[in-house]
Amino acid sequence: FHTKLSPRPSLPRTLSTPELTPLEVGTPVAFFAQNKTFYGRVRSVHEGVYSVDVAGGGIKVGLNSVTPCSEEKLEKVVLSKKALVWHLDA
Repeated sequence: FHTKLSPRPSLPRTLSTPELTPLEVGTPVAFFAQNKTFYGRVRSVHEGVYSVDVAGGGIKVGLNSVTPCSEEKLEKVVLSKKALVWHLDA
């Protein structure tokens, strides 16, 4: 039993992809660094490289890849990072 395989279509040497529109300042985002997922807001973007205000404090610069996330997810992460303050009234 022998079947003739159709020739494999050749792929172009360069694949053109549509230019992605950078996210706006203030957009809630997630990004992966140090084997963890972090959340925050876009602080600035320059030539497709992002700086993000990280939930819980700090700024991460030089991010080539961030993913938009919901306001609800960011708020949940922010609330989980807040320290609990216990007051003892005497």
